[in-house]
Amino acid sequence: MNNDSNSEMTVTDIRKEQNQKPDLNHVNSTAATAPSLAAPTSHACSRSKKPYILAVAVQLAILAGLGAFNMYVLATGRTVPLSTVPADPWDMFRGNYLVLRYDISTIRTTQDFQPGQEVFVVLEKKNPYWSVSYVLDKMPKLTDDEVALKGKIAYTTPKEIHMHYGLEQYFLPEGNALLSSSSRPDVEIAVDQFGNSAIKQVMLNGKKIVF
Repeated sequence: MNNDSNSEMTVTDIRKEQNQKPDLNHVNSTAATAPSLAAPTSHACSRSKKPYILAVAVQLAILAGLGAFNMYVLATGRTVPLSTVPADPWDMFRGNYLVLRYDISTIRTTQDFQPGQEVFVVLEKKNPYWSVSYVLDKMPKLTDDEVALKGKIAYTTPKEIHMHYGLEQYFLPEGNALLSSSSRPDVEIAVDQFGNSAIKQVMLNGKKIVF
């Protein structure tokens, strides 16, 4: 009896000791999965940065494209001198930009155009400025003394259309001390074969303004 009792107690003690020992398999399993818990956080941060990086890349690409486009127009376009009209003194300067309005910005016509419509304004060569000959909703055939300037109709009145050409602002790198609200600078633009345009230079009293 004693031997059986001792033997039974020994088995019980062994079982208790086994229950008290740490489960190595569980520990190893936990240790193995612990690094994977940090991994998703790192991937999440990486994913959250991608839209920002993509947005910056798109903006840089657009700016580079605009710069290249203007360079192409300036290099291949025909030079067209334009006369400006006096600007509102409160609106002539916006930060580092000179606001320009042109004689060709307001066109008298009885044609039925709509605000926001893209049109081609045909300019004919005069001395010293170019002036409006006619307006069409598509690129016309031109003579040697004509160019077609592409623009959008800003708004209309019964007998006039008011145009926006994308030539209404000119960057002033070093300020605007040479110009005042009474100034009427002349502007030379370049116009390519597709009607695209860009400002080449601004002049005052026949002299190029260097800012």
